[in-house]
Amino acid sequence: MAKQISCEAHDYFEIVCMRRSKIRMTLTDQRELSGEAKDIVRHEGQEFLVLVQDSGDVEIKLTDVRTLKALNNPVAQHNFEVVLR
Repeated sequence: MAKQISCEAHDYFEIVCMRRSKIRMTLTDQRELSGEAKDIVRHEGQEFLVLVQDSGDVEIKLTDVRTLKALNNPVAQHNFEVVLR
């Protein structure tokens, strides 16, 4: 069975996609990525975040994300940072 994230963590990804938030992520391999959250897609039982960057869209496996930070939302309460397990 494929590795999954918690429902609570999944909610954060859905929120940033719904708001089309600017986000910054740190991955489990310590890489940092930023862009606009666009959608969550599924391939072969795994879920991926579609991240819009200047160079084009990239898909990041949700289980590879260590931290997720929503930035620059007009409503201050919509900006947050979470550490995912």
